[in-house]
Amino acid sequence: MADTLALEKLVLDVVDRFDDEKTQVPNLFGWKTPERRGGRQNRICWVPGDPSGALGGVTSARFPGGNPRSIGTLEETFTVYIEGRDQAHPEDELLQYKATRLVFDAWYRAAYLSVRNLLEIKSAAWLVEGKTRRHGATLRVVCSLQAMIPDQAYEVVTEPPYAVGFELGKSIEKLEVSP
Repeated sequence: MADTLALEKLVLDVVDRFDDEKTQVPNLFGWKTPERRGGRQNRICWVPGDPSGALGGVTSARFPGGNPRSIGTLEETFTVYIEGRDQAHPEDELLQYKATRLVFDAWYRAAYLSVRNLLEIKSAAWLVEGKTRRHGATLRVVCSLQAMIPDQAYEVVTEPPYAVGFELGKSIEKLEVSP
């Protein structure tokens, strides 16, 4: 079984790139992260599935000849909530829009450099609540990522492989996970 799944790799690559390039935007992962929205900082929340909870479709194998071979491709759906805030001008909507777009651009660049054309944005929408004061803005971006389904038996592992000193362990410590 693959040690790292496609979505996991994408998240960790974005976290690493942000860390390497000193992009000060926290990344959170998990189904509970949208409930914790509304803080006073820029951040990115990764949620498996689309807003309805759908995983995504399975299509034929791509990129033959690997070891293990691919027996299918999961077009894994995930949702990213991108939150931007201009702290100095909390009620200026133009500056809140700009702060959010800059976080989106940084996220998209890091994601593209990780997986190139395996990433597809299915939809993107501004989350507009009925507030008169926004104090930031949020984009909901629904994506799909081509993920190989390997022809390999699943071995039960008691601890994740990155917990025993693999290179990924460095990255996983920087990622916040919902309880």
